[in-house]
Amino acid sequence: TDQASLTFTASGTGLKIAHDQVKGNHQVEQPIAQLVILGIGAQPSSLSLNGQTLDGLTMQYDGKLKKLVIDGLNISLNDGGELTWQ
Repeated sequence: TDQASLTFTASGTGLKIAHDQVKGNHQVEQPIAQLVILGIGAQPSSLSLNGQTLDGLTMQYDGKLKKLVIDGLNISLNDGGELTWQ
């Protein structure tokens, strides 16, 4: 049986996604399309994935809940990467 391990590490300005093959060649077909991130102190003005600015996304920020919802993503879980905001 193919196996993979996904690790999500959050910080104050980003989310790192690591994909490690444990056994075989397991591929995750479903990309990340939406993220809900809690604990964001202020609304970000920009988002980047692996250093590339992301455009065409919908960001909704709730200051009372310190919650950021990002829609319109297409992040592959097979490649990993780092999503950062400013």
